[in-house]
Amino acid sequence: MFLTQAIEGVRQADAETTAVLYSAGIRNHEAKAPGELVAQDVFCDFTKASADLQKEVNDAWRRALREKAEDEKALDCFDRIATEEGLAARFLSEAGARPESGEAFSEEQIRVIGEHYGFYSFLVGGCAALRTLVLCARYTGDAARNEPHIWTALAGDFYGLAINYQQYVIIEASMRYAMGLRREGRTARRDSESAAVTAKHRALGVNADTIRTAGVLSAVRARAIIGDLLILEGDKRASYIADLRQVLNDAEADDDAAAPMESSERRVSVDESSSSSDDSSSSEEEDEAPAAAMDVEEPAPAPAPARPKRRDSPPRQPPQAKKRRGAEPSPPRATGSPQQPMSPLRTNPAALLAFGKLRRLSNEGNGVRYD
Repeated sequence: MFLTQAIEGVRQADAETTAVLYSAGIRNHEAKAPGELVAQDVFCDFTKASADLQKEVNDAWRRALREKAEDEKALDCFDRIATEEGLAARFLSEAGARPESGEAFSEEQIRVIGEHYGFYSFLVGGCAALRTLVLCARYTGDAARNEPHIWTALAGDFYGLAINYQQYVIIEASMRYAMGLRREGRTARRDSESAAVTAKHRALGVNADTIRTAGVLSAVRARAIIGDLLILEGDKRASYIADLRQVLNDAEADDDAAAPMESSERRVSVDESSSSSDDSSSSEEEDEAPAAAMDVEEPAPAPAPARPKRRDSPPRQPPQAKKRRGAEPSPPRATGSPQQPMSPLRTNPAALLAFGKLRRLSNEGNGVRYD
């Protein structure tokens, strides 16, 4: 109901914005929500703009990353700079808008356009990159900040591109920062707060939590958790992060407790030559997978098996019933082996409980209800 009312408000505000711009002598323009008019796709995808305009936008974004205040979002700084430079009027011109006089927009017309149009991001929490920016009527952008589903309802295609780009960049960047810490002899588990994150990555959402997640958990689980972090907001996000940190702390505690035992077992089972090669290996490899170095004696090759006799196939069993979507996850099955040990999270009840709560918050953030 709220989303429907919000969209109705956007429609009404668009009509009012169109009337205001028309009164200012701006013709051949109708204010519409992002994605509604193909001629205005350039507002959602800046790569469709002319080369000169793309260069001006790139320069303004770099300037925003450099000049933003300590407590200011890069997105807000960019909107201020772009409005001062009249970039919104340039976009409207490339979408077909023209001044009534037939010449270039006057300073007053540029001011009116900047007053009613602004630059926003499809992402939540003020996160932004050049490829996630969108130009729209300020009423629409402000409403979407309060109700992000406005983007999915009105500009779903462009929102999908933006969120996929954000996830890709954050996951890759977080993994690279974690790898860089290991190359310096440090660990993402303890030194993620000190990682030198660039301004453009900070603006997109890379932080100590994403770096630590990428460095501590498996790649598959890290991707899922980082994806959750990018869509949750408010109290749900804060609760999720608190549970995530508990999961990470439990994983680190298990690794620290297991390391001495694994080192002694390795000394007993490894012969002289393998010991010398192990001593020359880097400390970062020991930190990442200490249990993976456990040696296992290779079995003698078995003789070729005799050709089996033909047997009748057993009757097919009916497929198991599918679990209800959004149900509480059951603990993972123990499938560890000396070559591929179980994750510490699978052997720690407290970590499993925290991770179950983590997934529940994620499901609730995606609309799953537990009634």
